[in-house]
Amino acid sequence: MKKNYFSFTLFIFISIFIPLTFPHAQELITITTYYPSPHGVYGNLRLVPTADVPACASADDEGVFYYDSGRYTLRVCRFNTTTNAYELQDIGAGHWTLQGTNLYTNDVTWNVGIGTITPDHKLVVGAAANGRHLVVNAPAGGRWGLTTGGNDLSFQSDYGGGWNTKVVFYENGTAKVKGLVINTRVGNPASPEEGEMWIVQ
Repeated sequence: MKKNYFSFTLFIFISIFIPLTFPHAQELITITTYYPSPHGVYGNLRLVPTADVPACASADDEGVFYYDSGRYTLRVCRFNTTTNAYELQDIGAGHWTLQGTNLYTNDVTWNVGIGTITPDHKLVVGAAANGRHLVVNAPAGGRWGLTTGGNDLSFQSDYGGGWNTKVVFYENGTAKVKGLVINTRVGNPASPEEGEMWIVQ
């Protein structure tokens, strides 16, 4: 009887006090496909956030995943068929891969559509939003916009307030430029192209 009491007391000590001694210990576990589960159904799995990046260099590392405390994402080691290398990739990115600060489709042969579901080139932009298909911020505080009117293509700028058309390329191949500036140069260019203009000092 005393032996049973001793065994029970030792079990309680190990079950309660040992885990309290190492409350933040981290370890790598492998969940097998053993069925049925020896402890029933697992409803939750907690990953301790970490900034320590695990190894991801070979097939032995493939499938290792962790919660990145800096990126706030789950990351997994997998083989990237585009770069032919094992890389840590964000989980849940769908058809996109975020590698560092680069975002690209998982298959680089795919076409990308913005505002359209039938892109037939690498990037196809659909109907204009707020009058423009594309807006690029300029360092001086103004913006450049790309828009279309009929079959014409226009470059606009809102520098100084309000959008104004600066360059128009017409369907017939002609162009109209507002505020054209031609730089001066010393001597003629060695190999001028057709249609090129210049002013000689």
